[in-house]
Amino acid sequence: MNIPHWASLRTMGNSPIVKFTIVIPVIGYLILFNEMVLPYLQLARTIFDPEGTWAASAVSPRLMSIYFGLWWVALASILYQLNCPKIVKQFASSTDYVAASQEHIGAHTLKSIEEYIKKQSQIYADHVREIHSRAAQLYKADDVRASVARDVLDLQFVVENRRAPYMRAAITALYGVGAVFLSIPSIDVLLRVLKLMVLSI
Repeated sequence: MNIPHWASLRTMGNSPIVKFTIVIPVIGYLILFNEMVLPYLQLARTIFDPEGTWAASAVSPRLMSIYFGLWWVALASILYQLNCPKIVKQFASSTDYVAASQEHIGAHTLKSIEEYIKKQSQIYADHVREIHSRAAQLYKADDVRASVARDVLDLQFVVENRRAPYMRAAITALYGVGAVFLSIPSIDVLLRVLKLMVLSI
């Protein structure tokens, strides 16, 4: 199973609309289960469900489906905000990150990034050594520094983008469950329309 990287989750996680879902479940709870609002929901039942096909609860299944869907999306959004690496939140790709950081990064900071990368795995540590080996073949000191900075920053983005696979899998699953719940009302309406079309033939 290929788990989406943070950069793939970024489109959803950084969306202002998705961020806003964090507060919607609380607002939804205050509205859907407020004793002053329930009579109006009951009126909606009378208008939109005169045949009594909804369950006995005052809140329609469609509203409940949207409510629970937003809960799952909100939970996924919270986990994304807490766990997504900062550089992935800020930059859509390693190219953007390198372009914005390469000219301004100092030798000490670059060294710290290298040490951080080495601690992640032996494979990444080998990549850092390969970066220095390639750069050593260049003649000019400025070219060496630029090559090392570019490749180390690129590798840093890769490392951060692949971090916390189980958390990425959980967030992906929560977004998926939320999408299923949110799609139920639309599917229900579609089926009702199709049923009416078939009966009218």
